[in-house]
Amino acid sequence: MAKSKIFETSLCWLPEETLFSWCSRYHQIVGHLVSSLTCQQLFGHLQRGSQHDFPCRLGEFVQRTYGRLGSSIDIIYGHTLLPFYLPWKSIELQTLVLNTIQIDGLGSLKYRLGLLTSRFRAHHPLKACLACFRADIEQYGVAYWHVIHQYPGVCVCNKHNQILYESTLKSNGVGRFQWSLPTLNTLVPPSVFEEGLSSAVSNEVMKHSLAFSSLCCKVASLPSAFFIDPNVMWESYRYQLAEMGLYQSQRLRISKIADLIFARSVHLRYFPALNAFPSSQDEAARQMNRLLYQPRSGCHPLWHLLIIFTLFETWDAFQEIYKMVGSVSIDPTVILSPDSELSPGEMLSQELPVKLIELLKNGSSYRNAARQIGIDTTTAMVWAAKAGLKPKRRPKRLQPYARTQLIEDLRKGEDKNELAKIYGVSVQAITTVMRTEPKLSEAWHSARDAKALNINRACWSALMENCPTLSCKALRTLAPATYMWLYRNDPSWLKQKCQYLPKPPRSNHKSVDWNARDIEFSQAVLRVAQEATRDAPEFRITVQLIYQQIPELRPKLSQLNKLPLTRKAINSVVHGD
Repeated sequence: MAKSKIFETSLCWLPEETLFSWCSRYHQIVGHLVSSLTCQQLFGHLQRGSQHDFPCRLGEFVQRTYGRLGSSIDIIYGHTLLPFYLPWKSIELQTLVLNTIQIDGLGSLKYRLGLLTSRFRAHHPLKACLACFRADIEQYGVAYWHVIHQYPGVCVCNKHNQILYESTLKSNGVGRFQWSLPTLNTLVPPSVFEEGLSSAVSNEVMKHSLAFSSLCCKVASLPSAFFIDPNVMWESYRYQLAEMGLYQSQRLRISKIADLIFARSVHLRYFPALNAFPSSQDEAARQMNRLLYQPRSGCHPLWHLLIIFTLFETWDAFQEIYKMVGSVSIDPTVILSPDSELSPGEMLSQELPVKLIELLKNGSSYRNAARQIGIDTTTAMVWAAKAGLKPKRRPKRLQPYARTQLIEDLRKGEDKNELAKIYGVSVQAITTVMRTEPKLSEAWHSARDAKALNINRACWSALMENCPTLSCKALRTLAPATYMWLYRNDPSWLKQKCQYLPKPPRSNHKSVDWNARDIEFSQAVLRVAQEATRDAPEFRITVQLIYQQIPELRPKLSQLNKLPLTRKAINSVVHGD
């Protein structure tokens, strides 16, 4: 079909439809025999653009659809999973991600979003509600993928209070580049629910899962360019823990907190997608030590949502405290009038920092001011620093001159551990200086990033100069850490440098033990066939069923000449040979 004819079979968005679902419907309407033709037509590439979770080449898609489906930003925030992940990242990283997916390839996107370093899988299985499935067919004539069902942590449909079924396609490599819509024969329930649960357990699981799913959807509906500041989030946790009596004298009662976290997670872990949550109080205590003693912006959002679910239950309750703790961005000289039209919650969120600044300007110490308005002393110092006030320091181990020199060293991006040794103070003391000195933390991180960029670029350039005959793969083995840093943080520069390197020699993979692999695969094929026909002997075995159950076999189907036993096993169970 010519590019100018692409909208002769025009399609509109269905309610809450994903981009992948729209493309799959379009593929069915135009009647292409292979998915690559539709991908080429919509994205200008035979495969890229067919991802079901994170899109790429969106700029090309918008151009080829003449903008009739909206801009790239409209599509990203209305029809993809990215709104669930972006609010937890800085505005700079959000901008980088948004720019990346509009061009060719995703690169290190999943690493940047914190998926690959978490205990949660990054495959994002397609999910559907059977009640929605039937309602969509009745109303629209087709079942489709709802974006609200696809967010991580969403395991039940809040509209119908039903468990979401998972598709056997896409996430396990089967049909990786294919377009597909939900069908009854490709949707299966989460494994634990196939056997059934007792009514008491099932009711508790549904109650917690519905509330947690609602919380996850609330995050995904935040405005574009919304940024959840890890420092403010951290202080919000501590404020709520203090209200609950679990944070006293600047010490967290980790064992009590872990009990609460485990009590929440035990019901959510019934879903395979959430079984990374703590399975015991000890595991919960270890995880909370990591998350509550220092702000962590690189972990998976589901960890923070579990804490928010435990401490606040709803996003609105968390956001009210978050706004109150982080409201130091207002002008501290402005005093709210009694007839202000702000709500009580908004009044409170602005009155606390204003009152703090007034007390400090009137000569009150940070400790006394913090005690009067009911916050932690460190929180008071952070609020004041964001408002541009510097605390008066009492000379202790860090003298005023040494403090000035320390601040200069931090602005240059020097290592905190080394500075702690030089100045004879703890690393925590240096961290406190960074957090309470206006804009010092941002300057330190920027300097560290710039240093790391220069060092890694210089290292890779030296390798290329000293080993001009080696391929990119060979150079990577010499400096794996350098390569991975550049791949994750400076991919465009790395790609530009590597494009002229020699290609690696082709390998015949003589080291592979094909005989052992053949025996292993053939036994696995026979085992799958036996299990499938155990209760239904007339059940027809297909090749697709075999590599759905044995995903690692699918890439080897083109090499069956090296796997004679496997080929014989497949023929025997499929064709009866």
